[in-house]
Amino acid sequence: MYDRDNQPATTKQLWKLNDVAYEIFDLKLKKLEIDGESTKGKADHLSSNVPMPLNKKNAMELIEGMINLRDSLRELVDHLEQHGAPKDVHEMMGVSKS
Repeated sequence: MYDRDNQPATTKQLWKLNDVAYEIFDLKLKKLEIDGESTKGKADHLSSNVPMPLNKKNAMELIEGMINLRDSLRELVDHLEQHGAPKDVHEMMGVSKS
């Protein structure tokens, strides 16, 4: 019996995943830049892992989740660009972190 949802992800879905993953990567870089942090040693934090093989249903769900993440990151980066990175609480209070 033919099950449409268990068919392999389409090329269009894979390209969409790639595009959204790039946007997420770019937004994560912008956030690190705003926070004044280096990207060195942060490959795990910056990358997006996509499990393979993907069927159509899983690809659709993953795309939706990644779009939600992208939108949240975009809102955060926009807010940080307008208001700057938050101050460290310890620094604001004049207290040692230890």
